[in-house]
This record gives sequence, structure tokens and C-alpha cells, in this order.
Amino acid sequence: DTCRVQAPARAAASGGPGVSGGRTSHRLRNPANAPRPWVAPLLGEFVANPGAAAPRAVALPTGGIGYVEPIVPQPLCLACHGAALAPAVRARLAAQYPADAATSFRTGDLRGLFWVEFAPEALAPPCRPPTGTARAAPSPAATRRSAPSSVRTRGCRW
Repeated sequence: DTCRVQAPARAAASGGPGVSGGRTSHRLRNPANAPRPWVAPLLGEFVANPGAAAPRAVALPTGGIGYVEPIVPQPLCLACHGAALAPAVRARLAAQYPADAATSFRTGDLRGLFWVEFAPEALAPPCRPPTGTARAAPSPAATRRSAPSSVRTRGCRW
């Protein structure tokens, strides 16, 4: 139940306004985890060259940011995603996922991708000096949109 129950709950809990995340694969167990349109080409690249699979951030056409990170099975994962499944596990997977394609992985294989999407409104605005201050603006990462303006400028070192 780790992947079926806990993973979606963790993804939902780690999101927020304008932030969503999930997982996908080239060999799906759950059709609801099909890749988003911006993730599909990245997944294809990772599948074609798994040795070069590394976390990556990309600009999205919406103005947001997408982030992907490879899912690499560990030995514990193989109880449900490996080639030698226990009969009870195989029966339970067949009942829950009749079209399951997420088995026969080995430790270290590319299992799929975790993805996070940041909508434009979730990204920090540029750091702006308070009125009457003339200094170069530091990194936009120093601020958060959700904080009041009096707090946002604290991280800007004005």
C-alpha cells in the first residue's frame, strides 16, 4: 500500500496553492498516473538514456516551472514492482490493476518520474526595494509571495 495509498497522500500534503505533484512511468500500474503533457517528452528522454537520468527543472508554457526526478527502485520496491512477485501480491495487483505494466523492474532501473509543477502564481515575485531605496535587487528566491510586503523585504537585505 506504500505506492497506492501513502504516495498520493504525501503528494497532496506537500502541495499548496499553485503547486501540484505526482508520479508517472513508461510502464504504468495506475492509468491515473499517466504523464502530464510537459512530463511525457522528459520521460521519453529518460527511458531512451536511463544512465543520464538526473533531476531536471524546465520552464513550462504557462510561465510556471516543472521539476522531474527519476524513480529508481530499491530492493523493498521489488516486492510489488519486481519480476518474482509472491502469489498473494500478484493476485492483489491483478485485482486492483488489471492492466498493470509496472512489474519486472530490477534495483537501479528507471521506474518512472516524480514530478512537481509550480504555477506562475506560486513562484516568488522579484525582490523590490522599499520606496526610496536605491540598491541592486537580490535573488527573487529571497522572497515569498504569500508573506506580507513588510516581511517579504526582510529576506532582500535592504
